Amino acid sequence: RRAASHGFRSVLLQDVGALSMFAAMRAAGELPADMQAKASVMLPVANPAAARVIADLGASTINLPTDLTLGQ
Repeated sequence: RRAASHGFRSVLLQDVGALSMFAAMRAAGELPADMQAKASVMLPVANPAAARVIADLGASTINLPTDLTLGQ
């Protein structure tokens, strides 16, 4: 809420719980509907199933771990 009150329209989150709380607060109208959550490289997203969970929780972008190869 504090970031939104200062005009921020996106946040970088590195915790699944924080991402879940962000989504709940946005759905409840406590955060602006256009505010975006960006998933940090620190979130454990190493496969398509994990990426789907993070996206379903409301992440608008996902930063993948730097050690993943293109094939992975």
